[in-house]
Amino acid sequence: MTQTTALSADAVAPGCRAGCGGCCIAPSISSPIPGMPNGKPAGVRCVQLDDDNLCQLFGTPQRP
Repeated sequence: MTQTTALSADAVAPGCRAGCGGCCIAPSISSPIPGMPNGKPAGVRCVQLDDDNLCQLFGTPQRP
């Protein structure tokens, strides 16, 4: 008999690396965000990424 276990998204999602900023640079964002009314193309640094590579919108209603 084979047993399978379902994993939640939290169990398999990678953790955020402090100071990385990759999630605010690599993807394109099609939604308007403060300071970037047309979103941003992939590979462009988001204006909401601070000097410590932390998202200034994380946890706020303005985050797309």
